[in-house]
Amino acid sequence: MRAKAPEGWTELPVDDTAPLDYLASRDGTTGFSTASIRAWRFAPEIIANRRNITLDEPDSYDLDLLIGNWLHGMLADSRVSSFSLLPARTIGGAPARGYTYIRVSDGLPTRYEAWEVGRRDGLWDITLNSAPGETELPPELDGILDTITWTDAPTPSTPPT
Repeated sequence: MRAKAPEGWTELPVDDTAPLDYLASRDGTTGFSTASIRAWRFAPEIIANRRNITLDEPDSYDLDLLIGNWLHGMLADSRVSSFSLLPARTIGGAPARGYTYIRVSDGLPTRYEAWEVGRRDGLWDITLNSAPGETELPPELDGILDTITWTDAPTPSTPPT
């Protein structure tokens, strides 16, 4: 996955051992101490254990059910408020469902916007967050989802004969 990081932000390198597939932050740090956008991919073989979100059509997922499962857990968390579903959309041509909420950690509210994206290479979780103490996403994140493009993993090379 690629995205056009906002001007002045830092795209942080990720490698095959990193839990993230994409990360850009306002100040170049990797944690949640500043505004950021991050993405994780869950491979189809990992998702296979969660058959309730896998549809009959290959490489397709019930994103509404997935969001419903998240909603159930979030509503039970006393640190979460202002939960709202976002309109369905596509991200990089793939179907996506999203939601936004505020979570309080260490007494500071932080705004999150999370998107679940279904693709043939698995499920993607894309999360945008404000800096702690801010209840709105920074304006420079407006439109960043429209800049996302997908990069396919290279296919293994065939050994020489």
